[in-house]
Amino acid sequence: MFEDRGNQVDLRFSKILKLGANQQLQGNFEVFNLTNAGDVIVVVNTYGPNWLVPNGIITGRLFKWSVQYSF
Repeated sequence: MFEDRGNQVDLRFSKILKLGANQQLQGNFEVFNLTNAGDVIVVVNTYGPNWLVPNGIITGRLFKWSVQYSF
């Protein structure tokens, strides 16, 4: 027995700015689980009253931003 196939869509935007001869600044914005899917990833597989009860799901939508400076 298998659970339904889970889907997770991640997205990343990035912009590089040249500051000098050998310097650059890179800004990033990332979105994880864009569709906010709640797919089951773990179920209880021991026989009993909790058999096949979901025990874990994909985490909700998450946003992340970062900056990287290279010299």
